[in-house]
Amino acid sequence: IAVNKEDFEAFCRGFACNKSIEELKINCSHLYDGEIFDRLSPFFEQNSNFRSLRVSGGWGKSSTRLLSVSLSRFNTLREFECYGIKLDDGDMEMIIGSLVGHSGITELDFGENRGIKVRGMAALAALLSNPNSSVTDLDLSMCDLDDENVAILAPALARCYTLRKLRLAQNGDITGTGWMTIFTQLQSPQSLLEHLDLWDNDIDNDAAMLLADVMANSNQMKILNLSECNIATAGWRAVFDALQSPRCKLQELDLNSNDLSWGFFGR
Repeated sequence: IAVNKEDFEAFCRGFACNKSIEELKINCSHLYDGEIFDRLSPFFEQNSNFRSLRVSGGWGKSSTRLLSVSLSRFNTLREFECYGIKLDDGDMEMIIGSLVGHSGITELDFGENRGIKVRGMAALAALLSNPNSSVTDLDLSMCDLDDENVAILAPALARCYTLRKLRLAQNGDITGTGWMTIFTQLQSPQSLLEHLDLWDNDIDNDAAMLLADVMANSNQMKILNLSECNIATAGWRAVFDALQSPRCKLQELDLNSNDLSWGFFGR
């Protein structure tokens, strides 16, 4: 739907005066080159009830800068989603930097942003490692993460004492080495992760055995998604053996769309 400038400005003026809306979804971030973020700054700054910002859709050339400036002008967010925007590394670094002041933020969703590299991941790791971090839910699904990315992220996973849910679905560039790095950190007694989503990834035997060790010894892990995972026989057997551990507290295990035959269960 085409939106002329006059209607766009009238909407922004009216919306900016609201002080009761708690959640806002913006699927037109490209409008007038991201100007919507600048025009809605009074709403962000003056509405103390505002808690959740979800951004998706098109992205103008100035959208990152204008969004970052707006985010830095208030501190009430609890949930932030920037899904499928195609953020590049500099975009990610800038937006994460502007979220630092939102110390009460619990949910971060950067799913399907395939341009996150070293700088963006370093900024995210620093945010998670901050002693004041309140993040409980982190989504990095479909981000084309690789071993270099996870080597930066993994230590922060153990240092973020509030993190309970981690989604890493469909990150096929992470090799066994990367998964070993992540699962090693989850072995830490400091890790309190309860929900791990690994849907549609390649996890080799060594990494699967390390994951099984996490399952067998974690008092916290409750939900594990291994649907559509490429794991060989030895890895699956380690996973199934872990379920027998008296220390295993798993409550939900998703094995959907895996080619498991009776051969996996035989001895």
